[in-house]
Amino acid sequence: MKNVSKLFAISLFLFTGCKKEDVSTGFSEKVNNVIPQKTIEQIKTLGSIEINEGKNPPSLDGYFSPSPYALIAEKNSGSQIGAIHTEYIYKFYDYDSKAESLKISYKTKTGSTIEGQGQAGVVSGSGGKFTVFAKTINSGNNYYEIFSGELTSAGIKNWVDGIFKVDTDTDKITYFKILKDTDALTEKVNGQSFRMSVKGEDNSQLTRGKNVK
Repeated sequence: MKNVSKLFAISLFLFTGCKKEDVSTGFSEKVNNVIPQKTIEQIKTLGSIEINEGKNPPSLDGYFSPSPYALIAEKNSGSQIGAIHTEYIYKFYDYDSKAESLKISYKTKTGSTIEGQGQAGVVSGSGGKFTVFAKTINSGNNYYEIFSGELTSAGIKNWVDGIFKVDTDTDKITYFKILKDTDALTEKVNGQSFRMSVKGEDNSQLTRGKNVK
């Protein structure tokens, strides 16, 4: 009987010890090193941008241009809800699944200069759904640029992105603008005009003409 009990205990230990981590929920340490969980929770309560959890995001790569690009939520921006925003081309590249990271560059659709070049970001998500987080620091405040959607063979479904200013003294969001592609599908675009542009400085502040105060 003792041998049977020992065998059962060993079997139970092996079963529980080999249990796989659920990669479809939560955020990795790499993501929380960029954006604290308490900030993520604040953004979730706004309700205008879906934050996709998970530790197995899709591989983001290519050029995308959300259009029509409309403001759907804001605080202290001075902009009107529903206003159509300047259209941008975004480039996602250098995705690293182990580091859960990528780079982001962007330019206006009609402009000739890349305004942001090589901004580092981290990615969460599972399956086709993803959220990209990028952080910059300016005048003692933290700024987070966030992109969310679902990668499909046709493009990115339900593209929403926003910029959020967090006061480092209070850890409160004091400013934000959230925009979305209102036709629900952001298709890949040709990157030729992007490659021909004059490159800007690396790691530009991700304000993208949003009049961050």
